Amino acid sequence: MKSASINDVARLAGVSTATVSHVINKTRIVSKETTEKVEAAIRQLNYRPNTMARNLRTGRTGEILFIVPDIGSVFFTSIIEALENTLSEQDYQLVLANTHESWEREKEYLRLLNRSNFDGLILATTQTEADVLTACLPADMPTVLVDRKLAGLNMNCVWVTSYRAVYDSVLDLAKQGHQKIGYIAGVAGVSTSQERLQAYQDAMAKLQLEPYIERGNSLPSSSPACFSRLIKRGCTAIVISNETMTDDALIYMYSQQPEIRRQVTVCGYRHDNARYSLADYAIIQPSGRMGVIAGERILELISSPETETKEVRLKARRDKGRAGARHY
Repeated sequence: MKSASINDVARLAGVSTATVSHVINKTRIVSKETTEKVEAAIRQLNYRPNTMARNLRTGRTGEILFIVPDIGSVFFTSIIEALENTLSEQDYQLVLANTHESWEREKEYLRLLNRSNFDGLILATTQTEADVLTACLPADMPTVLVDRKLAGLNMNCVWVTSYRAVYDSVLDLAKQGHQKIGYIAGVAGVSTSQERLQAYQDAMAKLQLEPYIERGNSLPSSSPACFSRLIKRGCTAIVISNETMTDDALIYMYSQQPEIRRQVTVCGYRHDNARYSLADYAIIQPSGRMGVIAGERILELISSPETETKEVRLKARRDKGRAGARHY
């Protein structure tokens, strides 16, 4: 059976082929009534746009590169899923590159951009210097930073601030009677790690309590040793600065030191689509929303390169972890 063409859709909807194209590619505003007619005709005819022909016509590949610091992180997996759903609606595919929190690997992938025909870049960078990063970015490449931002860099960015959530969590732990509150920090230099560590330090200073800090690297298996050292230092509450390290520390505790579970209160991270957390208290990041916004933004930049630069800041929220989903 012959597949439907754009002409068939236009005839059934009673519009021109140009109007069908504008509805599909969102290249021009079309009235709601006409859009509904075209979409109904597309569904009825099971029409599939010829993306190869479109790409040849526009000079685009239909592929967007996402450079991720840890593809195994459930936080970034949640962003990836939201990105793929958003981009697929416009027939774009997401290509993934994993840096393992290594700037050297990230540089290699950025060099790949100069040899490949990606339409856009979404980047959770490991770099901490704006001028170093911009020197590696291809000229005129539509780019959106996610999760991490760089001071002094005027670039489209979607990130989550956790400062207030961490700060208030430390104060609440002190109200519960904890005087030794430990902290497991993420990879040094990254904006999110710096902000969260600063929030912990500011809260401990306000409380006039001694800080107990151990440094992880934000990747799997870096937090158990940090957790164990904080326990040995007498900490009765521990704040952990990302989801991967939270999960690893708690798995380590349940498997290696289950007897201390009742003695230690844990505040950790989880993404917004997770059903529960093993931590006592959870700082929740809107990762799905971040992925949607980043996807919409990169599509906007591809279609309109002169679009004004925007920084979108989302806020983390605090929920109960093991005890349920009540706000605290």
